[in-house]
Amino acid sequence: MDNKIYEKPMDKKDAYRILKSLSDNTHRVLTGVTLLKREINSATGSDFKIHSFYEQTSVNFANLDDNVINSYIESGDPFDKAGGYGIQSLGASLVKSINGDFFNVQGFPAHKFSVELKKFIQ
Repeated sequence: MDNKIYEKPMDKKDAYRILKSLSDNTHRVLTGVTLLKREINSATGSDFKIHSFYEQTSVNFANLDDNVINSYIESGDPFDKAGGYGIQSLGASLVKSINGDFFNVQGFPAHKFSVELKKFIQ
């Protein structure tokens, strides 16, 4: 959504602003990961093998009225989560659908990490 980065809300007013902007919209959750491995090289001493990747998931929010937003804020759930919602908890009721990796939205793309790690260490 307009290339905005949504961090953890600072307070109730900020949580309301974030959730209102997500309401009835689709946003993307991106997680970037870099793998780093030190390798001993007889010619140069030591080098590093580096591999970076990312996972992207689209999240389609329901149309949220003010009562739903304020009730969710009063639950306390938004305040320790980037984007002001937790898909793994009460925030799941705000999400209409996702396209991609659920675990990426929850916080870490475990499957993609496993696939990329396997390629990295081989």
